[in-house]
Amino acid sequence: MDAGLKDLQRRLAPLTLYVVGGAVRDGLLERDSRGDDDLCGPHMPDEVAAACASAGIDAIPQAPKLGTLLLRMDGRSFEYTAFRTESYATGHRPSDVEFTRSMALDAARRDFTVNALYMDLQTGSVFDPTGIGLADLRRRVLRAVAEQTMLDDGLRILRLIRFACELGFTIDPETYRIAKNSVNKLREIAPERINAEFSRMLLCEPATRLFNMPANKRALLALYDLGALELILGERVGYESIEACACCEPETCRDAIYRVRDNTDATVLASRTQDSGSRTPYSGSRTQDWGSRTQDWGSRTQDWGSRTQDWGSRTPYMASLQHDLILRLAALLAALGPENADAALLKLRYPNAVQKTVKALLEARLGGGETPRLTLAELGRERAGLFVSLVRALCDAFADVYASELTEMERQGAPFSPNELAIDGKDICAALDIPPSPRVGEIMRGLWRMCVLEPGLNTRDRLLDELAKGD
Repeated sequence: MDAGLKDLQRRLAPLTLYVVGGAVRDGLLERDSRGDDDLCGPHMPDEVAAACASAGIDAIPQAPKLGTLLLRMDGRSFEYTAFRTESYATGHRPSDVEFTRSMALDAARRDFTVNALYMDLQTGSVFDPTGIGLADLRRRVLRAVAEQTMLDDGLRILRLIRFACELGFTIDPETYRIAKNSVNKLREIAPERINAEFSRMLLCEPATRLFNMPANKRALLALYDLGALELILGERVGYESIEACACCEPETCRDAIYRVRDNTDATVLASRTQDSGSRTPYSGSRTQDWGSRTQDWGSRTQDWGSRTQDWGSRTPYMASLQHDLILRLAALLAALGPENADAALLKLRYPNAVQKTVKALLEARLGGGETPRLTLAELGRERAGLFVSLVRALCDAFADVYASELTEMERQGAPFSPNELAIDGKDICAALDIPPSPRVGEIMRGLWRMCVLEPGLNTRDRLLDELAKGD
């Protein structure tokens, strides 16, 4: 067990705290968890706040109506929520909440049985108040805690599919039936929340396979069957689009992008892997000694929302996530055309950078520059690599032509923008004795197109010679 959690429990004794949800599930599966350690217990928020004050721990109300406190201790933060029951009127957030001392009642409000497992921080014992959560975990089955929990919150339909594909679980047939019958509940969910779930499905690693298919393909086929995919996108896409999305090769794409960029360690991207969740799940008693776990509970990665929305961070890992997502979105939406694809991305509140890049890729596919080389150059370095991977996934007739052309451009050192020319606007003004004006930009662009076709011309002397000839 994580030392920070042990220390928190020790300092708040005799209060009993529990870790609940994905952290427990993934720990039992011996799988790295992507979420935080969600803490809960039978103690009311004011009781926990008083204990924290006595122990020198900051307790900050986060969502008083939901009984949630942010606990800060020694530079770390933990979220505590009191056991509760809840009901929903519409949307994703409960309309009525009542606190309770009962773990069983708290478990009854949770989404799936494998997420309704509680680990006692004092003893390390795992409790299964639904009575079937541990058995479902052993069988690798996703089952709703109750029909009403699926009807309460439409987002759980997407979480059902995502969990099944990320974890490699099967879905209980009755739970799937409930999801299909209540798919219109997705209309009540904020686009940003749908975006987060949908993006994670698209980014399920192809190495994670069940039923001999990539995880993201399985997710899209399930969404299609449920009737959720059209609700999400606002447009109907067919099997060919799903197949193209699943056939994307992001690693190949990243290689094409990063081998032409200086000072970028592509090996960071190549080494990124995701646990397939294929290890043997826990099959012992509910009093399993969690002290023997080697899982580092403190090594949680940051939440998905910040990873997908903060596209401004240009670290190799962040950039790789963005490229993977753009590539798969473009392949999925290609059949809709640039304008309808753009509308679908706008509906889901994707960042402008994602929308613009997907639209540019699809427009280039319909008709870019006069030649494959100019098409790639007009896209720019990063988009050119994405474009080659896209046309391959879509089995376009000229995919191999674009791929070989990009390789040749890289070998020759072709410029992918006017900024990569050996001269700049000041040089042009001086050579032609003209003031800065739009004409200078036009001349730069003409020289650039010339150097795209003949990269050997991109030297200062030769470009100045060309200016002299033109003058």
